[in-house]
Amino acid sequence: MHSTIPKEIWSEHCDGYSFTDCAIRNKDMIYLLATEDKTQDEQKSKMQLLLLVQEGDNIEHGYSSFDESFWAVVCTSEKPVEQGLIIQVLGGSVIPTGGPQRDWPVEDIKQNELLPVRKAKKIDGFPWVVGSHRAVFRRVDIGTWIAVDNGLKEPEDLSDTDFLDIDGFTSNDIYAVGGKGDIWHYDGQIWKQCGFPTNDKLTAVCCAGDGNVYVAAKHKLWKGRLNRWEAICELELTDKISDLHWFNNKIWGCGKYDFLCWNGITLETEVLYQGSPLALMGTMDCCEHFLLVARRKSVWVYNGQQWVNIVPESM
Repeated sequence: MHSTIPKEIWSEHCDGYSFTDCAIRNKDMIYLLATEDKTQDEQKSKMQLLLLVQEGDNIEHGYSSFDESFWAVVCTSEKPVEQGLIIQVLGGSVIPTGGPQRDWPVEDIKQNELLPVRKAKKIDGFPWVVGSHRAVFRRVDIGTWIAVDNGLKEPEDLSDTDFLDIDGFTSNDIYAVGGKGDIWHYDGQIWKQCGFPTNDKLTAVCCAGDGNVYVAAKHKLWKGRLNRWEAICELELTDKISDLHWFNNKIWGCGKYDFLCWNGITLETEVLYQGSPLALMGTMDCCEHFLLVARRKSVWVYNGQQWVNIVPESM
């Protein structure tokens, strides 16, 4: 993914919209979730999921549109089919898109019950979601989600026990974080709570390519595994880090109002683009080929050498 979108795609799908999430389907396909900007007099705003496809030096596109926006996150899957998933945050309904057929039935993560979803992540090719009261679910087939909760204890205090993020090296080596120092490890059979040396609020986790697990908290960035953790740098955040990823031998993180890059020695809160500082706040995803950041009004791709603005703020 390296080309700027054509003006006609920008005019139809980006002008007057703000990006709220992003996800990488493969090295040539990305999804961008966008909500229509509305005035104070407007009661409803539209929403769309934009698919951008790199074909040679050109960008092709597809989209799904909704007459009324809703709070959602976007995720992708490789198994059982490669496709995108729009996941309703407040209820847990799932709208699949793409793959070997045009239309798919709407799925419910938790049958006959609402599930507040906080994060969706692809692990070993399958979509996983986490949510309120330490909820963890995995999609194992089209339309089939199962609870992965063996060993997870019902929290005594329900006020701050949502899992906010999940990541894994494999499906048998997964970490989920949230709450005040609340971090758990799943070995493919059972969840066990990890000892963690702080009750700071944990917001994001990354199982990195160097074999370490990185955890973003409100005030520090942590590194370790299981019950051994060390703080590696202080964080001064406006809000929180919501996405944490390993790319190009560095840890990258961003949130609605924050951005970080840790190279193992120093912490940066902005990058240089054409000689000027650029703060990449928003949402983030990555694959082995590039890092993707969707800001509110622009989308950026980094291949390890240079940043490319594939969706400019104006055209």
